[in-house]
Amino acid sequence: MFWPSKLAAFYPYPQNLPALQLILAAAAMLIATTFAVIYWGKKYKYLPIGWFWYLGTLVPVIGLVQVGDQAMADRYAYIPFIGLFIIVAWGANDLLLNWKYRKIILSVASLAVVPSLAVCAAIQTSYWSDSITLFEHALKVTKGNYIACNNIGFALLEQDKAEEAINLFHRALQIKHDNVEAYNNLGMAYGKLGRDQDAIEACEQAIKIDPGYPEAYNNLAVVYARLGRYQDAMKAYQEAIQIKPDNARMYFNLGITYGQLGREQDEIFAYKKALSIESNFAEAYYTLGLAYSKLGRYQEAIETYRQAVKIKPDWAEAYNNLGSIYEALRLNQEAMDAYKQAIKIKPDYADAYNNLANTYGKFGRYQEAIDAYKQAIKIKPDDARLQFNLGFTYLSAGDKQAAIKQYEILKTLDANLSNKFSGFIK
Repeated sequence: MFWPSKLAAFYPYPQNLPALQLILAAAAMLIATTFAVIYWGKKYKYLPIGWFWYLGTLVPVIGLVQVGDQAMADRYAYIPFIGLFIIVAWGANDLLLNWKYRKIILSVASLAVVPSLAVCAAIQTSYWSDSITLFEHALKVTKGNYIACNNIGFALLEQDKAEEAINLFHRALQIKHDNVEAYNNLGMAYGKLGRDQDAIEACEQAIKIDPGYPEAYNNLAVVYARLGRYQDAMKAYQEAIQIKPDNARMYFNLGITYGQLGREQDEIFAYKKALSIESNFAEAYYTLGLAYSKLGRYQEAIETYRQAVKIKPDWAEAYNNLGSIYEALRLNQEAMDAYKQAIKIKPDYADAYNNLANTYGKFGRYQEAIDAYKQAIKIKPDDARLQFNLGFTYLSAGDKQAAIKQYEILKTLDANLSNKFSGFIK
């Protein structure tokens, strides 16, 4: 209150109790101050009001029952300090009551204190500009701050600075060996670097410390899936969901794993479960559309893709897939509209141009198809399939010379396709 320095976002709970003499001295001071306040309170009413305000509002936040890893928090003092400020404000006035220049002294003191505190507040709030700045400051002003190490590491991980993040997670674990969050985050960092075995070991260590920590199971499953160990991934996701059944993302990930295992019905169930938890989950609608498409359930796929673009109107891939479903149902005009919307959102979307060109070709609108293929080739000039499609469209339009030029280009890109194309030219 009187010298607000070394303030931090998080103060770790001390490993050891303060020295006994310090505890006794604090208790003696507390008791003595209380008796003094009661004694002088008859004359100065603000003393008991301020002091008992302070004590009364402090009791719920002083940690008589320890909750969480923090020893204290700056915000816990805001309300209690009002009581002490009452004593200071009224007390200063009474203390200087007989001073000749009381008003001048109080005015000058206020003019000195308030701007000084304003500057200090500005400096302190500047540390809250981002997570790294905030917790680096916490590391400077506290000791053994494993939470700060872990949080800096996580912020670095979000910036794709995995190597630096790993060092911070190890530092957090040196301070607190059973820090489950640090092990879990370490697993994610190793995963980003492709160090899959290290990632698995870190996640397994997190689970060993806290078997009820769903994020570790989820991250373990992600690594298993990347390694193609889909059965193990499925089991890990199921464990995570059993602990945290209201997490839509975990059901979504489980659905993708079911898809890799060829369990389409389970895949669809998982996506639907994710959507029942989070109705605006656009990615779940999108993958559900893919699952329906694989099963030939096109009408249901259309509905789910429509839901996806309703939630996320700028999703070009969803419009492109929607166009493919329309095309499968021979709704060619609807397909073209969907492809055009995909291109409008993402002008460098070669696949959408290719699909649009294919649809134009079905209508015999060869010039428009040629223009669309050319746009796709501008984006992907080395794509042999696009060059083949353009050449075939030239043939369909009766322009053999242009088709031969395409054949020459195709020979430099793909021997198999060029041989196939040469048969059409002949």
